[in-house]
Amino acid sequence: MASVIPSFRYNDDTVIIEEPLTIIVGGGLGGLLTATILHARKIPFLILEKTDQLGGRLRVGNHFVHRNIISMERYLQATVSILMTTKERRKGEWVDIGMNVDPQESRILDPTFFSKCIETFETSTSLEKEVSSVNTDKKFIILKDGTELNFKELYWCARLRNLLKIATKPPAALPSKQIKSLESPAQIHIEFELSEPLFPVEYRLFLPFRLREMKFSLVGSHANTKDGKFLFHLFFPIEGQAAEDPEEIAKIVRAAKRELQKEFPLLSKVTLSERIVFMDDCPASQAITTPSLEIYPSVFYVGPELRTREDSSSREDDLILENCSLIDARLSS
Repeated sequence: MASVIPSFRYNDDTVIIEEPLTIIVGGGLGGLLTATILHARKIPFLILEKTDQLGGRLRVGNHFVHRNIISMERYLQATVSILMTTKERRKGEWVDIGMNVDPQESRILDPTFFSKCIETFETSTSLEKEVSSVNTDKKFIILKDGTELNFKELYWCARLRNLLKIATKPPAALPSKQIKSLESPAQIHIEFELSEPLFPVEYRLFLPFRLREMKFSLVGSHANTKDGKFLFHLFFPIEGQAAEDPEEIAKIVRAAKRELQKEFPLLSKVTLSERIVFMDDCPASQAITTPSLEIYPSVFYVGPELRTREDSSSREDDLILENCSLIDARLSS
C-alpha cells in the first residue's frame, strides 16, 4: 500500500481521510468491532495493524460470547446458538467439573463477521504498521517507520501494557500496582481439521496433563465447517522460561498431542490436517476495574484488560464486546 493513510469507503462513496485522524490500533475482534461501529456512523477511520493481516486471535479457535452482548448483535451479524457444557476428560471418562455454561447464554461468533470486516475495511487499513510512541498531550503517534500521525480520537485495541510502555506518561486512573498485574502467559493453539468429531459437539473439553514437573490444562471444542468437516480447537497457557524456549515449546506440544491421542484413539484416523499457533502476546487474565475506558484525553482502550464494572464477565471476548458497547453508547449520546 503506497500511503499510510488510505481512503475511507462507505458503500459507493470514497472519502480521503485527512488529519487529525480517528485511529484504531489493532485489527483483532476489538479493532474490527470498533471499526464496524464507526463505519455504521460514517465516521472515517484508519486501522493500524502491526502484522501482515487482520484478525488477531479471531483467526484461531472458536469465540464464545454470552448474554451481556445483546446490544452488539446488530453489528455481529448472525451468531450461532449452541449448548456448550464443559466436561473434564479423566482416564477415558467424562466428569462434571462445575464449569457448565448456561446454554441460553452461550453463542459462537459467526466467522462471516471476520471475513466481511476484511472486505469492508480493506481500504481503511494499513498493515505492518507498528506504533512506537503515543504523545497523549499533543495527540499524535509515531510509527516505527518514522511516520507521524495526528489523531482526533485514538482507539487502542491491542495489548494495554504495550500502550503504557510507549505513552508519554502513565495514566492517572490506573495505579502502578494494577498495571503490574497485566503480565500474562503465552498460549499454544492447536487446530485439527477432522472428518468426524472426537466427542459430542456440545461438549467443551477440559483435559489436564503433565510434562515432568509442569502442569497444563487443554481446553478444546468443535466447530462445523461449510463442507461438512469439523474443526477441533485446543488451547492452553504456557509461562515461565518454557515460553521462551522453542525446543521446550515443541516438547510440550508433543506431550499434549500424545495425551489427546491416548484419550481419543480415533484422532489419528480422522485428522485431515492440523496447524499449531504460538501466541506470546495474549491479554492479561485479570481485568483492571476503571471508571472509564478513556484512559487519556481522547484515547480509549477497547479490549479485555479493563472493565468499568466489578460484576463484568471475566471471559475475554465478552469483555471486548462489553467495552465496545460502551463505545457505541458514547457515540450515540
